[in-house]
Amino acid sequence: MHYQRWRYHGSVHGSANTKKSEALAFLRDVAMKVEADVCLIWPYAHNKDRPVVTIDGKSIYVRVAVCEAVHGPSPSARQTPDSVCKNPKCVSKRHLFWKQIHTGGSMTKVDGSDRRQIRKLSKTKTQTEIAEWFGLDHSTVSRILNGKRR
Repeated sequence: MHYQRWRYHGSVHGSANTKKSEALAFLRDVAMKVEADVCLIWPYAHNKDRPVVTIDGKSIYVRVAVCEAVHGPSPSARQTPDSVCKNPKCVSKRHLFWKQIHTGGSMTKVDGSDRRQIRKLSKTKTQTEIAEWFGLDHSTVSRILNGKRR
């Protein structure tokens, strides 16, 4: 019990309310105001490695809140916040932008330059990382690397 409380709150005496107010203060006073081109790593709650904060009883993704504040609402339902640093915990307003979501599968068009870049990246990255980078299904990346898709 004490370990769980320490892990969640940072102290065995901590409370969730303090953590929520600290998270909101970090969002308002740090993430929204820092102008430097540096990664700002979200030190509070995460949902599957994605920073979250509770506002008015509703849990929202921090990157969405920051991206909406800086760039306005998502231009379409098929766009999600992404960062130039590719760190999923970064909430720096200078790193975030709206990125088009591509659906993987056989209908996805991958041009020759993308296929060459996928092959080059395969020497240092996993197929899953490459698939996420290009917005493809990992099976599409596998078929490209195995020569089954030109």
